[in-house]
Amino acid sequence: MVLVNKLVTLREQAGSGALDDDKWMYLIKALIACPLPYRPTAQRQITLRTYFDKKWFTVTYTACRAKISMPYGADAKLMHWLFDRGLRQVRESSVPDNPENRVVPFQSTHEYLIDCGMSRGDRNYKTAQEGFRRLTGLAITVEEEQGGTERGAIIPLLDQWCLPKSIDDQLSMENDLFQNPRYGVVLSKHLYEHSRSYCNRMPRQMWRLLKGRPQKAAILLWMYTRAWSANYECKIKWEILREQLWYDESNPRRIATRAKHLIALLHTMWPEANVRIEPDGIVFDKAKSYLLPDNILKNRARRI
Repeated sequence: MVLVNKLVTLREQAGSGALDDDKWMYLIKALIACPLPYRPTAQRQITLRTYFDKKWFTVTYTACRAKISMPYGADAKLMHWLFDRGLRQVRESSVPDNPENRVVPFQSTHEYLIDCGMSRGDRNYKTAQEGFRRLTGLAITVEEEQGGTERGAIIPLLDQWCLPKSIDDQLSMENDLFQNPRYGVVLSKHLYEHSRSYCNRMPRQMWRLLKGRPQKAAILLWMYTRAWSANYECKIKWEILREQLWYDESNPRRIATRAKHLIALLHTMWPEANVRIEPDGIVFDKAKSYLLPDNILKNRARRI
């Protein structure tokens, strides 16, 4: 009930125009379509498949650094936050194509914790640093199948990184370690350029509420993105959703029950979202109205 009340409040703020630019989160569609693993895993590769815009896509996440595990769970939130930070730097920069816009300093960790509603204690800084380290080794292989043709690309999430090797339990944000300007990450040029055109926005407070069970948060984020991007009616069948999102669930009836609950949460904040359940899957269609005006971002592409 607390979550529902907070979503209702967000809806009222959006309807009254009270959500200014700083209260929106920029999200990259490509990083939402196939989520990271929900729980820690010893696997070095995870492969998911999805179907949209009349094409099959296979996405493989690979942990490329020795002795560094696959990112999982809340690491996805950090991943989205890093690219949101990069896109905001473009908007604030007098030179939008400056490579420095892709640099996210490690000292901005405190901003991430604030955005997530987390306390700035040593434990949370260590958790964030561990997430940074797992993301440094992530590579994404995207393969497209259409007719008799296949094509693809292997893309690192980050082009470069420089991070402290460890954080002592007694260190705090005021320590020189966090203020050192050489610590930080450089976002992948390929993903960064892609994100400047292929992104959508979500109320930052709603993004902040997506915590707790990583699977629930990832699927609600995916539903929001699909509903926001829909230009025509599109049905996604349960077998495709299981392979893409509910890969630990084999019962279509349980998947439908969980999907119905998440759609209800989405409609609480955004009643005009055109999403419904049918016996064989979820149907998305163009929304009757949106939470924000069109064309907020230049050259933004709505269609998935």
